[in-house]
Amino acid sequence: MSARDEETGQQLTDSQIRSEVLTLAVAGTETTASVLPWVLYELARHPDIEARVLDELDDVLGDEPVTFDAVTRLPYLDRVIKEALRLHHTGWLVTRRTLTETRLGPWTVPAGTELAYCQHALHRDPAFFPDPLAFDPDRWLDDEQTLPPGAFLPFGAGKHKCIRDRFALTELITAIATIVRRVRLELAPGQTVRPIARATVRPRTLLMTVRSRRDAALPGA
Repeated sequence: MSARDEETGQQLTDSQIRSEVLTLAVAGTETTASVLPWVLYELARHPDIEARVLDELDDVLGDEPVTFDAVTRLPYLDRVIKEALRLHHTGWLVTRRTLTETRLGPWTVPAGTELAYCQHALHRDPAFFPDPLAFDPDRWLDDEQTLPPGAFLPFGAGKHKCIRDRFALTELITAIATIVRRVRLELAPGQTVRPIARATVRPRTLLMTVRSRRDAALPGA
């Protein structure tokens, strides 16, 4: 509230402060919460991937809780989350305004033009991601090194990139590592899970049965 712009020396207005608080409150909780069910959904659909996650967690953590140090030592879980962010991005439309005349491929865009792009279309482009609808965490063993800049934008880019990207990934790794070691989530039979776009893109309806790893049913589904 007391910060001043380095160039103008002006403080934020009340409206700008409210906007900052709202952005941090929504972006810091809603987006992470929207990614989490997609990761658990994909693990339920792919027991082989779930088994690899559990093996890695057992090797690194054993029976101990997740620590900050351990977060950086779970590369396969990190790839699972990255693949979920690719296939089920929480954003569905991002807008930008050109400040100057801008060249985009064969098009010249005048200054002041409102542009929009969709991460779902970008992240499912077969030119960048072969078999784009497949959930394949191991594609990140190679694609991370070969993708051109801007092909994968889970947190945006440039000066508008999310300032809490590392925090969000730490939240997700901690939550998933804690949940999947205690319970298994099984998809209810016969359902079709579809995305719905609200403030974020989330599953419209996702019914799952919660069972402990000791095969004892837990309340709540």
